[in-house]
Amino acid sequence: MYHICSTSGTFNHQFKNIYFQILAYTDEIINAFPELVSIITFGSTSEDRMLKAIKVSNGPDKKGIFFDAAMHAREWIGPPTLLYAINQLTENQELLDANDWYFLLVANPEGYIHSWTDDRFWRKTRRLNSNTFCVGTDLNRNFDQHWGGQT
Repeated sequence: MYHICSTSGTFNHQFKNIYFQILAYTDEIINAFPELVSIITFGSTSEDRMLKAIKVSNGPDKKGIFFDAAMHAREWIGPPTLLYAINQLTENQELLDANDWYFLLVANPEGYIHSWTDDRFWRKTRRLNSNTFCVGTDLNRNFDQHWGGQT
């Protein structure tokens, strides 16, 4: 069992519905640290799952640091790593003085769930592509090449 210091004591990495356990754990963090932790909902997936990021902050007007995990569905270590970082930020709050911290725990929920239930090595999303029988898109191959720069 993988342990992470939560308010209830553990984060069970062997739990079958790990995605739903991650969501429950985020609710637990928000309830334990409402003055520091909030949720930002910024969209939904092709299967209508909400894309939510956790913001950890102790005040306004700071630069943000953004982390994402599980963009590739089979990369299971990402979400627990970010949960550990969130735990460290809530317990070592001086790290919040200079920056706000944003965490997208599961960037690819459908693919992540599919990798736990059907195909351990699934990498892509689960969206059907038009005019083909192919399922899924590699999320990291769909950013503009001039991201953050001039075109």
